[in-house]
Amino acid sequence: MDNQKVNEHVRRYNSYMGNFNVNYNFLINPWIPTMWSFIFPGFGHILLGMFIEGYLLIIWEVIVNTNAHLNEAMLYSFTGKFELAKKVLNIKWALLYIAVYVFAAWDSYRSSCDTNKLYILAEKENATIVPYKLSASSIVYLEKYEPRNSIIWSILMPGLGQFLIHRIPTGFFILAWWLVLCYFSNLPLATYYTMIGSFSKVFSVLRPQWFLYMPSLYMFSMYDSYFFSVELNKLFKLEQAQFFRKEFQNAQFKLPWKNRKWY
Repeated sequence: MDNQKVNEHVRRYNSYMGNFNVNYNFLINPWIPTMWSFIFPGFGHILLGMFIEGYLLIIWEVIVNTNAHLNEAMLYSFTGKFELAKKVLNIKWALLYIAVYVFAAWDSYRSSCDTNKLYILAEKENATIVPYKLSASSIVYLEKYEPRNSIIWSILMPGLGQFLIHRIPTGFFILAWWLVLCYFSNLPLATYYTMIGSFSKVFSVLRPQWFLYMPSLYMFSMYDSYFFSVELNKLFKLEQAQFFRKEFQNAQFKLPWKNRKWY
């Protein structure tokens, strides 16, 4: 069933079920995606369901940061090795970093405020929510999730929590980037040396420029999977409420807006 055909009678709608993803507009504190954009440009946009912008900003961050050697310079600065920081930093690339970094945070805040308004307007129109989509390539459906399971799978391997809740593009993107970062940072080899107690070899093989991308990606994978598990549970309840109102509720009964929006 196509969402746009179902919702032709309304101007706005808050959910879309595609072949590989359930995208859902929701109320959110604007500072949350802004904070994630400061941590890593692109994360805030992904949290808002603006996937293309988010993926492009993440790719931009990795390309510019890597060529500027910004992570290495930050590491040397934090450890008091300021001369090494000056030596590794590529000024030509570093100056390209600032404007887009600030824009990503500002746009996350602006988009959050706008989508919150659109959510309220769409709720008033009571657009139909499609609970199930069967296609030649996949089955996508609304269900009740246990948010802890999303966190556990994200801890074991970033991206798996997103696969669990039918956010396939984001899950694949995070998983692919995690594998790329593991390869270029030499994390598996460093982990092996740590396990056998050869700590001197750990620092010789670990590449800090690539390794410092990993903590933010790891934490975002857990937060994103947990956050959307909770939000999709709300969407599941809202769809159930719509169905029961349509099929069983007396047509003369007027439900107050202040109560209806929390279903």
